[in-house]
Amino acid sequence: MYLVEPSLSDVVKKQISFKFKAYPSIWTSLLVVQLLALALGVGPFSSGSMSSDDMLVISHSEISSDLTSVFTIIWAMLTGFLLATTAYFNEAFAFTTNRISHHLSNIFILLFASTIAGVFVTLTGPLLKLVTFLRLDSLYSEPFDLSVLLLQLGTAVFYMLLFSAFGYLLGSLFQRVIWIILLIIMLFLFFFFIFGSTSGQTIFEQIVQFFFSEHSFPLFVGKVSLTALLFFAISIVTTQKIEVRK
Repeated sequence: MYLVEPSLSDVVKKQISFKFKAYPSIWTSLLVVQLLALALGVGPFSSGSMSSDDMLVISHSEISSDLTSVFTIIWAMLTGFLLATTAYFNEAFAFTTNRISHHLSNIFILLFASTIAGVFVTLTGPLLKLVTFLRLDSLYSEPFDLSVLLLQLGTAVFYMLLFSAFGYLLGSLFQRVIWIILLIIMLFLFFFFIFGSTSGQTIFEQIVQFFFSEHSFPLFVGKVSLTALLFFAISIVTTQKIEVRK
């Protein structure tokens, strides 16, 4: 017993500060992903068409930030997975009071990273339009709508949180052999239902529709938040009895 015991919140704050400084690869990799997606978006992967007659030539270019979204989602999953791997898990015991504080600080890091990634993804669309507008000397561009931009921002942030939480769950499960076996069985059943359905929607299609076809933003936020909390809760439970060092 100590005369003054640190509170859980104090420990979590110190770990968050430490991890922001100790894991710079999270932020540099996000920047690299965004620059790569941006370069591909204004390059040969952008689509367009041209029509002409004797007097007039019309060039139409279609720019999409879908490639940036895909790259960033993959980055979010990998970031969550790596934070939950054994290397990061063992490293944390040099300064972690308990596993709860370790997980809470990781969750905060992923929440912050998801917010930054969501901002980057949202701003990539207008940036691509601006670059294309200047590069092609266009005469018309889609008007800017702040409300739509804010809605896209919120949606992107919660999507990044969902996929980073899923990656964190996978990383936590891979620390236990029994959970790896269960994960393989779950994936087998998952793909069986995807390719084994002969009528109606497959489970995969239902999952995609559940998250990606929601028209109500508050309901979408509720779905993603509860799912992410479930993923984090399972991650905490599955690593509670792991030895300090392996």
